[in-house]
Amino acid sequence: MFQKKWIHTPPGDFKEIKILSDEWQIPEIVAGVIISRGYKTKDDIESFLFPNIRKLRDPYELRNMEEAVLLLHDSIIKKRRIIILGDYDVDGITATALMVEFLSKCGLDNLDYFIPNRLKHGYGLTESSTNILLEMEPDLVITVDNGITSGKEIQRLNDEGVLTIVTDHHLANTEMLPSGIVVNPNHPECKYPFKEISGCGVALKLIMGLRKSLRETGFWNKKIPEPNLLQSLDLAALGTVADVVSLLDENRIFTYYGLKVMNEKPRLSIKVLQRLKNIGRITSRSIGFQFAPLLNAAGRLMDANIAVKFLLSGDKKEAEKMAKILNTTNFERREKESCMLKKALILCERQKKKPAMILASNDFHEGINGIVASRL
Repeated sequence: MFQKKWIHTPPGDFKEIKILSDEWQIPEIVAGVIISRGYKTKDDIESFLFPNIRKLRDPYELRNMEEAVLLLHDSIIKKRRIIILGDYDVDGITATALMVEFLSKCGLDNLDYFIPNRLKHGYGLTESSTNILLEMEPDLVITVDNGITSGKEIQRLNDEGVLTIVTDHHLANTEMLPSGIVVNPNHPECKYPFKEISGCGVALKLIMGLRKSLRETGFWNKKIPEPNLLQSLDLAALGTVADVVSLLDENRIFTYYGLKVMNEKPRLSIKVLQRLKNIGRITSRSIGFQFAPLLNAAGRLMDANIAVKFLLSGDKKEAEKMAKILNTTNFERREKESCMLKKALILCERQKKKPAMILASNDFHEGINGIVASRL
């Protein structure tokens, strides 16, 4: 019915565009877009077009990173019971899987994780999820992709003798800041230059610092070989793309190398998803529109812990079974979303003359409300 008309306004000097186009062997329209985005120096353009893993920042630039690494290092040596508290979206799921996978490779056998149920426990470290954590009798709790607004709950864990490390990337409420070790680029006292890193990215930074610390004390050996973190960047890419943070700076590096891992040496769960969705080459679009919705569906309608188990699975039959469950759950999510949207539009029609619309129904599902709101 409609034909798109693309209007391209080249920034500044045509000569500059031509030089960039020739130098980098890219179309002039692409060169113009790159310049309009502010990439003008050779280093800036190279970083954007060809991400380099060597340009990842030192994790110790993050506030409290040294304290977090020392505590986690000590906990590994002393074989403390460690619980990872994650979140039910893909960023939190992948951050949980990343931490569990690495700490397992450190030889820990007293390790567990818990992702709160959206309907039963609420988001992150709530009073309800704190009760469950205490029942699990941890020595150390590490939050990933949550915790920055849980000052009261962190204090309660500390009062019960539980050590804590908060890793998060969400904006901080200065009235609810947790005390103790908090690693978050968006903490008001953190001077880390890149603020848009995902929750999974922050967890990866902690692992990078920990691996280096363990290496310096001679921890790695033939029995416990040093893990290659490049192979974990598939999880970082999943969490980064799914969380819709800007694919710039370190996020771009995580995603670029994570996609290489997915296409060249994929883990079992990625292979299963690739077959299930009949995907050839995996791209960021594959993550955002085909992989992420399946993993998210678990947290929206059931239990996100199955998504963590799926990502870490080493059993083909088990992984295929869980992938089918996640896929079916996602279809169910779509159906519920469609029904909710129809009912919401009816409510909109009734309120169209009002200065504001307030839509409420007992048929609306808490796990899908946000999607329907964005559709509206």
